[in-house]
Amino acid sequence: MNFCRMTLWLLGAAIGWGGCQESNPATTAPTTGPAPVAQPESNTGTVSNERDRVISFLMAYYTALESEQLDETRFFAPVVRQFFNSSDIPREKVAQSLRTGFAAVENRAITLDTSTLRITPVPEGVAVDFEGSASFLRTPDRSAVQQSFRNRVVLDAEFKIVSYESVDMQLPATATRGLGQDAALSEALQIAAILLPEFKSGKFTQTPTYLHPEKGFFFIARPGVAPVPYQCTTVEDMLSYLPVLRQGLKSLGTVPLAGTLPAFSCEDGFAANGCFIGTVPIPAPWLSDMMRTLSTYGMGEYEDNSLDAARDLERYMTVQIIDTAQPVAFYLGNIQGRWYLLAVDLGTYDCSA
Repeated sequence: MNFCRMTLWLLGAAIGWGGCQESNPATTAPTTGPAPVAQPESNTGTVSNERDRVISFLMAYYTALESEQLDETRFFAPVVRQFFNSSDIPREKVAQSLRTGFAAVENRAITLDTSTLRITPVPEGVAVDFEGSASFLRTPDRSAVQQSFRNRVVLDAEFKIVSYESVDMQLPATATRGLGQDAALSEALQIAAILLPEFKSGKFTQTPTYLHPEKGFFFIARPGVAPVPYQCTTVEDMLSYLPVLRQGLKSLGTVPLAGTLPAFSCEDGFAANGCFIGTVPIPAPWLSDMMRTLSTYGMGEYEDNSLDAARDLERYMTVQIIDTAQPVAFYLGNIQGRWYLLAVDLGTYDCSA
């Protein structure tokens, strides 16, 4: 096998190139400055030349990311058809997503198994599939992470990225325990890129894999004077409580802005409008307290196992997505190394009662 050593930060995509140990000198990047972008050649070129052009392009791309001087106009088409699970994204938004979390890791390294690199002609240009593994240290807690991946990149006729997808990524079960805020947000952004488009489209293909298999998730609605939590095992359970929500979610944003979450009050509304994602402190038992209060005043009845599930899940709700158009909040959490959707909160922002 041929193996290529690279340094990177991996936000679903590899970021950073540190030197390629290839037998062909034409694929070795210069020691100073970014490698030149490979230019397309005619279809009469040999298979080996096409392979060299692809590797050269990837090296230039990773070098630009490592230096944190990414010029998205060099590497991405004006509109990226597919960026992981988001569709039709302006390249400026793609660059913003990639830049998020640059400071979250260090000592980045990736091993690209070039023997797995497969190039397939497609109408837009060529599709490139490859496998590898990555390792890095998380900056906040210095924890070491190793993971394997399979990626697919589609390059158009001008050798610009029009699609970048993770075919498969495997993360050890213990890798995400004790995450710092920056690292947690970086990983949650990947989950958001999967969940938000599905909630917007109403086609829940991958969402079920992000629901806890035993405890499900909680949906908070406001059917009367107070928010009421419902324990759900599927998204269809949630929609059965409030069918009109399906239509409301069509306005959902799919590329949240990372940073400070907007403040909200029924008097003033949101301090800012849009779709936002941010970390929140490990919360007090707000969900289970809400359920106990409703039970106390005869406004709801919850079995012990639902209360236990609420207590178990609420302490992991450390990342929040807020969309002001609906408005709605999604709570994400990492439980034993896996990310889950833990709650969908509509009731907190419903001031109609």
